[in-house]
Amino acid sequence: MKQWVFVVVLLVLATACARPPQYVPSKKPARFSYESAVDGQIGTLSTQVAKQLTRRRIRRVAVKEFTRIDGKRKQLEKYLEMEVSDKLFKTGYFTVVRSEMLEATGEDSVLGLVESAVTKNSDIKEEDARKVGRALNIDAIVVGHTVVLGNAVKLSIQLISTGTGGVFGSASAMITKDRNIRTLLDEKAAGKAASLGRNGEYGDFINTGENQYHELVPDLYTLYVKQVNDQMDIFAETGPTVELFLNDEYKVMGVDEMVSFTLDEKTYVLTLRKISGRSAVFSFAKLRNASDDEEAQAPPEP
Repeated sequence: MKQWVFVVVLLVLATACARPPQYVPSKKPARFSYESAVDGQIGTLSTQVAKQLTRRRIRRVAVKEFTRIDGKRKQLEKYLEMEVSDKLFKTGYFTVVRSEMLEATGEDSVLGLVESAVTKNSDIKEEDARKVGRALNIDAIVVGHTVVLGNAVKLSIQLISTGTGGVFGSASAMITKDRNIRTLLDEKAAGKAASLGRNGEYGDFINTGENQYHELVPDLYTLYVKQVNDQMDIFAETGPTVELFLNDEYKVMGVDEMVSFTLDEKTYVLTLRKISGRSAVFSFAKLRNASDDEEAQAPPEP
């Protein structure tokens, strides 16, 4: 008899985890202004890079200046390089040598040979890689390239070992062309977006706790926060996480992880930004695309 009771209890628990409880509309959650999803996209990319470096126990890296695939370097590439470098440094785990320091030490030319080999998809001389490693006391080189597309910029990063000259890791992300990115690209649409002011901004911060619902897209898409796990799992080597449901889909997210979905030809991005105690902070934004710029009308001049 006890065995049957035990089985029934397990079935009830399994059913409870499969779906969120019934949604009861409540007051609109407190939100804070959030400009765009670009910072979340760069943060997610940097997290991918950091995880690959950490798995190889690499702590000292050099960030080679980011360039476009044709070798040119403009404001956008400088901005992306700075953001990735800063996010790696702010983890508190990595020592980061920036491209400006490489130029000052005269080692930029040697590092350029390594980058050139990566760009041409040719073999990297082990001697060159080791020379850079010894000169700068680093274990890996971070190389980034951009490709400018219609509605986004693709940023691709490769990680090169200074011990072997081989590429041991890579990551990429599609960076949305919001008004700031368009300004860095010096595209005409930037002026129109800038003239829209606050109306051109597409997102919010969501401060939430356990067992709370939030309507991300009214009547279409709902976030239910089931549980906030603020302790690091030493055995699984994972940090704090949040268990949640997006509509009926169960997910577990870590800090800086991002989920995107599309509704009515509009793309949205939800990013877990912070976990503190039993609370979590998400950023939620609608990505700007070309149709947004075409539909948006600048206010008439007085």
